[in-house]
Amino acid sequence: MRKLRIIPFLLILCLAFSLLGPTAYALDDPEIEAEAIVLADFKSGNILYEKNMNDARSPASLTKIMTGLLAVEAVEKGTVKLDQVITAGEDCRQGLEEDSSTAGIYPGEQMTFEDLMYCAMVVSANEACNIIGTAVSGSIQNFVNEMNRRARELGCTNTLFSDTNGLINEDHYTSAHDLFMITREAMTHPKFVTLVTAKYYVVPATNVSPERELNSSNALMTPDGIYGKGYEYDGAAGVKTGFTKRAGYCLVSTASRDNRQLIAIVLGCRGPLANNPQNDYGNFSQSIKLYDWGFENFSYRTILQAGQAVKEESVSMAKEGTTVVLRPDSDITLLLPNDIKETDIDIRVKLNRDTLEAPLAEDEVLGSAEVYIKGSKYSDVNLITFDAVQAYGFAKIQAALSSFFRAPWLKIVLIVLAVALVIYIILMIRFRIARRKHLKQRMAAAEKRKAQRDRRNTVSATRMEDGSGTPRGTPVQHARPEQSEDRQESRTAIIRDDSIPAPKKYETLEPSQRQDEQVDLDELLKSLGLDKYD
Repeated sequence: MRKLRIIPFLLILCLAFSLLGPTAYALDDPEIEAEAIVLADFKSGNILYEKNMNDARSPASLTKIMTGLLAVEAVEKGTVKLDQVITAGEDCRQGLEEDSSTAGIYPGEQMTFEDLMYCAMVVSANEACNIIGTAVSGSIQNFVNEMNRRARELGCTNTLFSDTNGLINEDHYTSAHDLFMITREAMTHPKFVTLVTAKYYVVPATNVSPERELNSSNALMTPDGIYGKGYEYDGAAGVKTGFTKRAGYCLVSTASRDNRQLIAIVLGCRGPLANNPQNDYGNFSQSIKLYDWGFENFSYRTILQAGQAVKEESVSMAKEGTTVVLRPDSDITLLLPNDIKETDIDIRVKLNRDTLEAPLAEDEVLGSAEVYIKGSKYSDVNLITFDAVQAYGFAKIQAALSSFFRAPWLKIVLIVLAVALVIYIILMIRFRIARRKHLKQRMAAAEKRKAQRDRRNTVSATRMEDGSGTPRGTPVQHARPEQSEDRQESRTAIIRDDSIPAPKKYETLEPSQRQDEQVDLDELLKSLGLDKYD
């Protein structure tokens, strides 16, 4: 019994979750027979309707959308030039079946790179894709590797390419949603748009072939293609057809009406060669039905305008009662179901800070406004201030200081000062190390000199032990008689010199005067080159 009660609850939950997706509108199902579908607003990328959009499927020649994108990007990068003449290699028809689409290009034929791109995108020539791959990347395999790298870069999660053209290969697949992302990127390149919207193209004569006229395989644009008349659709433009028995009939296209542009992807449609005995190509008829449903039930609606006040917030550190009004920095216009009511639209404001403090500049970004429709997020926009808000009182001083310390020139000055301080500290450390080393050297030299003086004093003391100042054991050399007589005469002459004042009687002098007289006498004898002991 409990299990039976849980089942209705689970069903209710599933229904509730199904209403949360952006494509879950309260509209009648368009009842498209394709096995995988995406209908989206080309401008915003919002998906209006989908069916199995993430299923991995064989894309057939829709693969060439990626081939064309890489070719155009190679021209933009300068890897190749539009007028560059390319010679078809021996591998240009690698993997081609007898009934596969072709422009009749064979090894050795010479054609400009631009002509090759038209062959690939207008009549879906498989050999042209191989020649383009070799011209851009050096080999077909290198080009395939680049296709996969670019797919990952665009966010594709269900895509793996194994060749340049999409012929039958079990290891070659993508999804309707991944094709939508690849096509939307490709359509941002003007040259790609020119290629896929061409109804026909004339290839000039080559070295092996006269001129040839190419008619688009997209029957939504022209009745002159291989699929015949009856599918032309007003406003249709591009993009690419595709068919193999494994993939079914496929089509990626765009259509515009009343300033609305939609993009439709249908995979696995029925046709004359795919489970449809009637002469109806489902990729075209189902796309027309899908476009009619989209244009009938959806229209653009401006949710927010740039000058519209969204919210008013109080501001601290300003005059009491000060508030700031927030507005979007741009319009938000969405393609929405016609039956969406105002009550279904919810604007949620998110501020980028907990509290708003003055000063605030005009047009300063303070947060964002997010648009939710029936619980699903559709878009967001930055919220900015209408007017500037000045700080007040102490807050004004604080704001001025804050502004001063945020000045770029002050940061430069502080950096320079910090560097100078580091250099100064390093120099001071080096100076102190050098000074300490110098002091140690001086102390060592002083100790050495002291040791030398001590040794001299010891020698002098030894010499004085015999009372004559002559070391014991040293022979005394007596002055010659004539030298003694000369010294005696010099000493007598000095005493008799009138210019020298007669000394006072030594015994009558005070002790301090005696010391001075002794010093004067010593200096006089020294100036005459005489020793006081002579």
